[in-house]
Amino acid sequence: MHTTYATPQAIASFKAQLNNPDSIFYIDTCFGAEHNQQAPAGLALLSAMAAELRQSKKKINIIHFVAEELNQKAAQKERWAYKMIRFISDNQDIFTVRRKSNIEEELTSPESRHFADEALRRLAIADASQGKTPVLLTSDYGCAIAVATNSPKAQVFVLDRSTGEHAIIRDIADFQKQYKCTYISQRLPEIFTHADIVLTSSALRCPRLDQLLEMLQFCVVRGQKLPVYIHESSLAQARDLRKSFIELLPHFHLVKGGNYGDETAELKAVYQTRHTGRKVMLVGSKTALTRLHSELDKAVNYHTSQKSDYISYYHIGNLGSMMRIPRLQHSAKCVHFDNLQSQLSYDSEETESGRAAALILAAARQGDVDAMGMAAAMYMHGFYVRQSPTMARIWRGKYLVSKKLRGHNNASKFNWFSNLLKHLQPAIDQFNHYVKRNILPQTSS
Repeated sequence: MHTTYATPQAIASFKAQLNNPDSIFYIDTCFGAEHNQQAPAGLALLSAMAAELRQSKKKINIIHFVAEELNQKAAQKERWAYKMIRFISDNQDIFTVRRKSNIEEELTSPESRHFADEALRRLAIADASQGKTPVLLTSDYGCAIAVATNSPKAQVFVLDRSTGEHAIIRDIADFQKQYKCTYISQRLPEIFTHADIVLTSSALRCPRLDQLLEMLQFCVVRGQKLPVYIHESSLAQARDLRKSFIELLPHFHLVKGGNYGDETAELKAVYQTRHTGRKVMLVGSKTALTRLHSELDKAVNYHTSQKSDYISYYHIGNLGSMMRIPRLQHSAKCVHFDNLQSQLSYDSEETESGRAAALILAAARQGDVDAMGMAAAMYMHGFYVRQSPTMARIWRGKYLVSKKLRGHNNASKFNWFSNLLKHLQPAIDQFNHYVKRNILPQTSS
C-alpha cells in the first residue's frame, strides 16, 4: 500500500525491529513536528503501526528529558507539541514514560540546551554495549547522525524535510543518500550562482572535509573551475593535506600568497575590501572562524565601505554540507529596514510569535537599531528569552548609542516599532498570564 508518511524501506525496517526481541524503541521530542502545516508524518507512522506495536508487546520509550521538552514546547504554545502530547495520552498502551535515568542525572545542568539529544546518544551506546538494538525515531538530523555514528548497531529513523512539500520518514542510510543527492543537485548549484566558497586552514583539517569534497566532485565540469578558493597561506597552515583534496585542487582557484604574514592577515586584506557583488562563504571550524570574525568585524567597523561583499561563516556539518554559523554575522551587511519590516510582517501573520522574536534578536545582532531596543525589552521581561537584566542593559546601551548615531529621519521606523509592539502585545499578555497562573506562587483567599 502506498503511503505518504514513510518510505516502503522504512516501514519494512520498522516492522523488522518490532519482531526483534533485542530492540528498544526511543522517540525524540521533535518526531511529532509538522512540516508545511501538513499532518505530522511521525505520528502518522506510529498511528499506522499502533496495532502491530500492541501485538509485539513493544513500547516506545519517552525518556525524562523528552517528556520535559514536550511540556516546555506546549507551554510556549507550540501547536505540534500539544498534538503529540495528546497522541501519547490517547495511546498510552504503546508508550512508556521513563523515570530520570542515571545518564540524564549526569547531564542535568542549567546551562545545557540539548539534554535529550546527548541522553539519547549515550543511551544508544549503553544499550548496544549490552547486546540490545536501540531504535530511534527523530526529526533532528544532528541527533540521528550522532546516534548512528556512535552506535552502528542502532536503527535510526529520521523525518526527511528536504525532499519537497511533504516530509517523509526514512531510515538513516537512505536519508543520508537522499540528503546528499538533494544537496548536490539543488543546494550547491544555488550557492555557486551567487557565492564564492573559501576553504580556510581549519576547514582543510576538518574530519568531515572528505564528505564535502565528495559532493563537490559531482559538480566538476571539464575545463571549468568551481567557485571554491584556497589561499596558499591556508595550505601552509593546514600542513598534511589528504589525497582527496589534492586530486580536486586543480578544479579550485588557488590564490597566491602575498606579503601578509599569515592566513588571518591575508583573508582580511582580500575580503574586507572586495567589491564583486558576490557573497563570500568562509568555511572552517567554529573556533577559528570566531577569531577571524572578530578581526574582520573590527576592520569593517572602522575602515571598510558598506559596499563591500557580504561575508558569512560556515562549518562543515555531519553529512559534509556547509552549515551557517548563526552567531557569526558580519556587521558590514546589516538587514535593510524595509526587508526586516516585511519579514516580520509575514512571520507574525503565518507563524508563532517566537519566530518573530528570534528574527528580532537576529536583526539586533546584525545592527538594526529598533531591533536592539526590542531585544532590551525582551531580556528585561523574559519574553521568549531567559530573563537577564545584564543582557537588557547591554542591549539598551547599544540601542541608545546606535540611535544617537543614526540621527534624524526616525519617523517611519518609530511607526513600525509601535505597530510591532501592538502585534506582539497579545502574545506578551498570554505569556504573562501563563506565568501568573502556573509559575508565580498562588495566594490563598
